Amino acid sequence: MDYIFDVNLLKNRVILITGATGDIGKCVAITYVKCGAKVILLGRNFCELNNLKNHINSIRKFSANSYVIDMNKLTYNSAKKFVSKIRNKYIKLNGILHNSGDLGLLLPIKKYPVFLWKRVIRVNLDSVFILTKLLLPLLLRSSSSSLLFTTSSVGRIGRAYWGAYSISKFAIEGMMQILSLEYKDTSLRVNCVNPGQIRTKMRALAYPNEDVSLLNNPIDLMPMYLYLMSNDSIKKTGFSFDV
Repeated sequence: MDYIFDVNLLKNRVILITGATGDIGKCVAITYVKCGAKVILLGRNFCELNNLKNHINSIRKFSANSYVIDMNKLTYNSAKKFVSKIRNKYIKLNGILHNSGDLGLLLPIKKYPVFLWKRVIRVNLDSVFILTKLLLPLLLRSSSSSLLFTTSSVGRIGRAYWGAYSISKFAIEGMMQILSLEYKDTSLRVNCVNPGQIRTKMRALAYPNEDVSLLNNPIDLMPMYLYLMSNDSIKKTGFSFDV
């Protein structure tokens, strides 16, 4: 995507990012801060999360806060406690990027382990629903807010052996469509973004024999992620974007 943007594009906007220590999440967080945003980083690894927070705050002081949350273990009650902390610290949210994800395994349905199925659905769908439900009031306090889900091509057309991951992404596409209709007359816009073929650890798990030199890097996605989180996309809602 060709998108020319100002370095203050996201100035003073507060954006929550799940899966912040992943390849894409980390790149998004750093890019958003460089464009003036303040970020709330969510991830399950304390050391990686703390290192990212410190790195971001070295770029722009007081721009990042982090919270250790394992989406596989998130419950409604634990999420309420977390959201209470966010409400006490922030008046509103200008954006959320749901970026955490679990690939599971590429297996036929009849061989898919039940425990793994439940884990993938918890991480990719249940936690997204819970956090979105609880954080919606903070998004709606903003005069312009963006709720962005991460999707995949296998969430639009089913593909053999992609099991729980594919099904979770079909559900995410549906959640986005429903929310975009429910909030079409508000300041909140809701969209999905499909990163496509990007050099990430998850991609390597899915395609271990792939020539990574043919893949784009996370930084190549940033124009789209900036556009969708900025006021330039203010009239765009209910779409599933490919990068």
